Amino acid sequence: MGKAPQRAAFSAAVKEKAVQGATWLLPLDVDEYLVVHEGEGRLSDLIAAAPDASVISIPWRLFGSDDIVSFEDRPVSQQFRAAAPDYAPRPLQAWGFKTLYLNDGAFGKIGVHAPRKLDPERARDLVWLDGSRRPLPQREWSNAWRMTPSTWGYGLAQINHYAVR
Repeated sequence: MGKAPQRAAFSAAVKEKAVQGATWLLPLDVDEYLVVHEGEGRLSDLIAAAPDASVISIPWRLFGSDDIVSFEDRPVSQQFRAAAPDYAPRPLQAWGFKTLYLNDGAFGKIGVHAPRKLDPERARDLVWLDGSRRPLPQREWSNAWRMTPSTWGYGLAQINHYAVR
């Protein structure tokens, strides 16, 4: 498609009936897993915990190799247990996030870390929260991809990012 693979996949995804008909979207990579800290840990519990939200940016929690060097056929989450500490401003990607958002036409494009092309008419009604249910500053809506010292936290949920090869 003449694009980076991830962006090409997003361009193709918006044409799929499953994406078009979804109420919420959360674009994740295959090495990323949503962990909800509300209720029984379900996506519906996350949505219920922030009923006014139309967008929730959920921070990564980076996981390392845990000194595992050979393949074992069992879930990644059971093997790789060594994670970055809760407060980890460095390296920069430690505070990366992925974003869950209502698929209601407010955005024109799926983004890698957050939806893109917000309809200006919709901006005034948008409730965009961080991973601890605090409002994400509007100045960060258009190009942010990581949390800051004032927006980090795993109160609602986290994205376990198993960036191991």
